[in-house]
Amino acid sequence: MEREGALELDGEIEEHFARLGTLATVAVGGWVAGEPVDIASTAGGEFSRVSAQLATSRDVPLGEVVRRCRCWREACQRTLHEVAADGAVGEEALGRACKSIQRAADRALAQMSTIFDAERQRITEELADRQAELSFLATHDGLTKLANRSLVMDHLVRMLARSARHGSSVAVLFIDLDDFKLVNDTLGHAVGDRLLVAVAERLRSLVRDADTLGRLGGDEFVVLAEGPAAMSPAMIAARLAETFVETFALDGQPSPLRLSASIGVAIATSESSAQQLLCEADVAMYCAKAQGSAWGRYEPGMAAVLKGRGPRGQAENELVPTDAEAGGHGPIPSSTETSPEDDPSLGEVSVELG
Repeated sequence: MEREGALELDGEIEEHFARLGTLATVAVGGWVAGEPVDIASTAGGEFSRVSAQLATSRDVPLGEVVRRCRCWREACQRTLHEVAADGAVGEEALGRACKSIQRAADRALAQMSTIFDAERQRITEELADRQAELSFLATHDGLTKLANRSLVMDHLVRMLARSARHGSSVAVLFIDLDDFKLVNDTLGHAVGDRLLVAVAERLRSLVRDADTLGRLGGDEFVVLAEGPAAMSPAMIAARLAETFVETFALDGQPSPLRLSASIGVAIATSESSAQQLLCEADVAMYCAKAQGSAWGRYEPGMAAVLKGRGPRGQAENELVPTDAEAGGHGPIPSSTETSPEDDPSLGEVSVELG
């Protein structure tokens, strides 16, 4: 195949072009010689396969393919005329052969154009899907598919900006699963991961589409509420806490798992920043956990009180299986309900379990 004016392509691509030229030449030679149709069909199938390989390389423009097909056609026709000049081929046979070459070139161009369009479209769609997947993974937790910390903070910043403009309410609810480490330690991380997914699904069913549910990492989740819902954070917190009353049934586990959570609520003020609000909800959660409450609301001075107390001890949250007869299945967290009035040192920490 004539190479004058051809693009400089890498060796593998040049091999594909050479293979295409050989296949086309063999097919045309078979037609001219009157060989069975199935021989040409076999060459055509191989031609399609090699064309698809060429099409997967984005370094090969379709214009170069067209140019080389024309070069092949012209080279074949020159060869036929040279043979005819030596008297080896008659005028009628030469005409038939040239027409065969023309038809072969036209078919090859049409076939390769179709293959190139289909392959390039497939590659473009795959790249778009992959880009969308990477974009999703950059902003979402890989396990639960919830918003990750980066996306949570972005949404919270936007909510606070809208609150500053329109005076709408914003609330953050920080959810920490009690003693979840023991689930991983006793039942294994695979079960722990499945339990986290189950928790995420249950929480997702309780959160409005307008609000944000995210996983900050480990066993920590967060809900961002905006507007009228944020004006009733007690109702949201009670609903979230109540969802842990029902056990979690996981495939492959002989007994359902009981899990409790501690929830901290923080309400935005005109001075709140996103990071500050998240930290306040975190402090409120630890105060609720230290007291044994299902949830608590942030109040000024809580951080100092929490520093003096330390977290609730393990003995206060004994781990037992939900099925008393299911011995040997490992410990799983169970909820402990304690009235906030039992410990006035934390100030106004409310409990509503519905």
